[in-house]
Amino acid sequence: MGMLVAVTSSVRVATFAPAGKTQTVLGPNDLGPANGAASPGTDSGRLGAWVLALPIAVLAAIALGAAVFVGSRALKQRSRIRQIERDLEA
Repeated sequence: MGMLVAVTSSVRVATFAPAGKTQTVLGPNDLGPANGAASPGTDSGRLGAWVLALPIAVLAAIALGAAVFVGSRALKQRSRIRQIERDLEA
């Protein structure tokens, strides 16, 4: 790429919560409200469990749909093979 980055100073602007405490980042509130929420009416800036559960459920539904599709195709092909075998025996 040919880019050169020079760091002239380092300032610690955020500290992390200690072990055993709720893992949140404590830092300056210059870019948001004091509680870290996106809007003043919100109590916390933390996301709910549904944010993680929703993509997992979608991926599980896709995997289940693929398994049903592959299984039905395999059964259909097997029934065709059995029909051909019966026709050849007769």
